[in-house]
Amino acid sequence: MSADLFAAPASSLARVALPLPVNELFDYAIPDALSGGVVPGVRVRVANGRRHLVGVVVERSEGEARGLRPIAEVLDREPVLLPGLLGVIREAAADLLCPIGLALATALPSGSAPRHRSGVLRTRRGARAVESGAATGELRALLAASELATDEAELRRRCGEKLVDTAIRERLLARVSIEHAASARRRTESWARAAPGLDPKRAETELAR
Repeated sequence: MSADLFAAPASSLARVALPLPVNELFDYAIPDALSGGVVPGVRVRVANGRRHLVGVVVERSEGEARGLRPIAEVLDREPVLLPGLLGVIREAAADLLCPIGLALATALPSGSAPRHRSGVLRTRRGARAVESGAATGELRALLAASELATDEAELRRRCGEKLVDTAIRERLLARVSIEHAASARRRTESWARAAPGLDPKRAETELAR
């Protein structure tokens, strides 16, 4: 009988760059519940010693997860660093002898953690009012603009406080919470272009993706 039958099954692992002055990646087990969201370029919260740190997933791999700590939380729905740009920063960090975790921490802007803001979304009642023609004029335009979750403050500026209040009171609009993360593009663009020895044409190509 093959010894492979007794081997531990391969598990999904994440190699995470942490903001520490060491030039290495840290391996963490990926819980099944988080597997779909753990992709290169997203930020995750992980245990390191007695504290929790926020790091960036650099790679995924298959291997033995026994003894590895699991990822505690995925902080982004989409990567804050696209794979191409992540590769550019890794190369620049290697050229500068800068630990990858510190390089990525520097590239990400402060305040880039997901934040919540108040939004409004057209309800089924509101959709029926549009489809039936019961909503006309400015109200119809308001409901058309709210087919997808829309920032409430922006909508009030565009359509007027009274109209938005009326639509909410009549249950044509419903308040929702909108989660978003600040874009890392501007900070990473400046960082990549300032790195000595980095091919500017390649950097611009990756940043444009």
